[in-house]
Amino acid sequence: MKNLVCFFMFLSCSFYSNAQAVKTSLKSNKKTTVSKTVNKPTAKKAKINWMTFEEAVAESQKNPKKIFLDVYTSWCHWCKEMDKSTFQDQDVADYMNKNFYAVKFNAEQREDIEFLGHTFKYVKNGRNGYHELAYAILQGKMSYPTTVYMDEELKIAGIRPGFASAEDMDVLMHYFTENQHKHIPFQDFQKQFVAKKQNKTNPETVKQK
Repeated sequence: MKNLVCFFMFLSCSFYSNAQAVKTSLKSNKKTTVSKTVNKPTAKKAKINWMTFEEAVAESQKNPKKIFLDVYTSWCHWCKEMDKSTFQDQDVADYMNKNFYAVKFNAEQREDIEFLGHTFKYVKNGRNGYHELAYAILQGKMSYPTTVYMDEELKIAGIRPGFASAEDMDVLMHYFTENQHKHIPFQDFQKQFVAKKQNKTNPETVKQK
């Protein structure tokens, strides 16, 4: 199994420290965001164009675009909450469909996956087991849900474990789409992004300042 982690480490080593920053920054706001989002009904159901991992890789090779992975399991409560709230948000769906190939990745799926000349398989382990590709992508840290951002070269740009609200996803998607992960820490981008949105929402406040 160490070989699988090493296999994916070369895909993610360039951005690993930044991925850690993404985890840390949003983790501190997790409880507040969850309570706000789960209890807020969605006005209109949106539709993300989900595809398999193999389909996303194939499409990305023909028409390069970043890949978004929602790593989940069938028994994960917060995975289902993201399906009912975050992924039903119209703004999230629109931006996701425009800028990413979106993948629903079951971390316990039984089907083999061919990727970069390697066959990844399901491994029986304990009650549920796991898929080798999920283990490699998450670098052995099997936490659900986890969202993963891959660049056009199929390298991992960022990993974010835990529930993500529509507001969280808005920041994260822009961060990686705009390639800001290559230039500034996520915490700095998050502050700038939130400030810009507040200024657009309350232009009079900016004028008074």
